[in-house]
Order: sequence, then structure tokens, then C-alpha cells
Amino acid sequence: MSMTNTATSTTDTSTIDSSTGGSTAATGSAPGVVVHSVHPVVVVRDVDATQRFYAELFGLPTTFDADWFVQLRADTLGGVELAAVQAGHPTVPSGWETPANVLVTVEVDDASAARERAGRMGLEPVMELRDEAFGQRHFMVADPDGVLVDVVEYLFIPDSER
Repeated sequence: MSMTNTATSTTDTSTIDSSTGGSTAATGSAPGVVVHSVHPVVVVRDVDATQRFYAELFGLPTTFDADWFVQLRADTLGGVELAAVQAGHPTVPSGWETPANVLVTVEVDDASAARERAGRMGLEPVMELRDEAFGQRHFMVADPDGVLVDVVEYLFIPDSER
């Protein structure tokens, strides 16, 4: 089995709160629990096809690859991760082998350019590029396992959300 890990280590910003005996991290914690990362892991039929889809459309580099699992990372906004695990792998509980009602939103600088790139890849949109009254330009495509991917560019912040 091939295994590659190219992720960089991060500095632990947690401190021990002696009054509670618990740990307090700068970005989320509970007594005794320090959260280092939260990211979706999607169950897929073909890990390689999923990796190629997100790498080609969004340029997401692979930070970990183990044949049955792949982790991708965008090093913007402090790092955003998405992972995929092979359906049928022993780490996936019985009955949870397929994605269900998953929508992955990918925020980009230019949704029009991303739509053009998707077209060059031969991807048919599930929803064509459009502008929304709430300040988004977006389109949707399905990844190789049918996970809905909403590619979003924020045009402005609506007054109602300021």
C-alpha cells in the first residue's frame, strides 16, 4: 500500500487552564479536548477519480494519499481540507458506504473562470452559472461520486447580513 503525507505540522496554540484542569485552545475546545481540525471525509467509489476531480478543477494539492484515502488541502484562509475514503474500506461502518445528501461548497475568486474550467474538463453543470440576489455568483457540478459541488464567488454582502 502506498502512503504519502506531505502535510505540514502546525503549532499547538492550546494552553492548560489550571482552574478547570482542562485545555483551552485558541480556536475551539472543551475541557480535556483540543480541536486541531474539522473537515469532511466523503465516502467514494473511486478515490483516484475524486482526487483528480478536485485537483484539476480547483488545484487542490494532495497532502495525504494511502490508496484507500486521500486528503486535499487549500492553503488559503488558514487551510481548508477535504478528504475521501474508499467505500468498503474497514474504517467505513456497514450501511455508510455511499455519500448521501452531501453538498460541498467551494468558495473561489472567480466563479465564471471556474465554470469555464469545468466546461473544458467536460463537466456538465447540475445548475448553470447564475447571480443570486443574496450576493453570490455560483454554479453546481457533481463530483465523480455524485456529491454536489457548489462553486461560489461572493459578489457582495447583502445589507441584511451586515
